[in-house]
Amino acid sequence: MAMVELQTNFRSRLTFRNPSVAGMDSAWGAANASTLVAADRPDLVVIAFGMNDGTGNVSASTFKTNVQSIMASVRAVNPDAEFVLVAPTLANAATTYAGAQASYKAVLDQLAGTGVVVMDMTSIHQSLLAKKRFQDMTGNNVNHPNDFLSRAYAQALATILVP
Repeated sequence: MAMVELQTNFRSRLTFRNPSVAGMDSAWGAANASTLVAADRPDLVVIAFGMNDGTGNVSASTFKTNVQSIMASVRAVNPDAEFVLVAPTLANAATTYAGAQASYKAVLDQLAGTGVVVMDMTSIHQSLLAKKRFQDMTGNNVNHPNDFLSRAYAQALATILVP
């Protein structure tokens, strides 16, 4: 959805690649960024870890270090690369998957600056949860977004990238 919006607005040849693997966390991302992301010399990278880190109660400082490592791997091959750092949505508070997810936005904000923006899905999700039940936004009643919440992700990304 976001890719269609970008192609419509920029009328440029864009290549989309999603090397993510279900169930992985930011440590996996840091360990694999050189081969799975940096090898493509991307101009724009969306880093969206945090759900699985939060479930494992990975500390915010470790999460930040892992995200910095991913960024460094990309910048080693393209110093002009830009980043969208996605603060995660929340897991169902009634499950054991709810953990440190909400703590990651603050450390992502510390990484924001020239060429780096934070997409705050944490606050968006919290606002939605004030009006809608968790079950109305999830595909598995635990941590995966359904079509409604996926569209919120796409809209948030398009809002950041399309003037």
